Amino acid sequence: MFSGKNIKSWSSFRKENNFDNEVLRILNSYEHYDENKLQSYRENNEKIKKARYLKDIIRPNKGESIEEAIERLENNQDVRIRRACEVVREILTLAKENKLEYINYLRTLNQNPEFIKKFSILLLLGFHKKSAIRQGFKNFDSIIQSMG
Repeated sequence: MFSGKNIKSWSSFRKENNFDNEVLRILNSYEHYDENKLQSYRENNEKIKKARYLKDIIRPNKGESIEEAIERLENNQDVRIRRACEVVREILTLAKENKLEYINYLRTLNQNPEFIKKFSILLLLGFHKKSAIRQGFKNFDSIIQSMG
């Protein structure tokens, strides 16, 4: 969708900004982890284990977002629950800021209007996976002709 060399992907942008390390730093600020419960999670990644642990403490109700659960629990009498809410809120804020920084970065790039048009059409036609989108670009004209 953008023209130029060395355009940063979302994952490389996050890596460059130490996003994962910053999230782990925030997760490590939670003082009430139960080490036995942490070890019971099958994931090998410390960040994923700790994030899951906090989500399990906050326990959003069915159909409730994590943000809604935090709002519901932020005045809970249990300090462990309140602190879990604070930590997760801090991570959500960091993630939002990081997304906005990436959008601002993308705004500085030259956009390719023809590419954006084709990409949008492919999405509307149901091409959602990376491999399908690539194939769709290669065969775009024949895809459009087959619809007529």
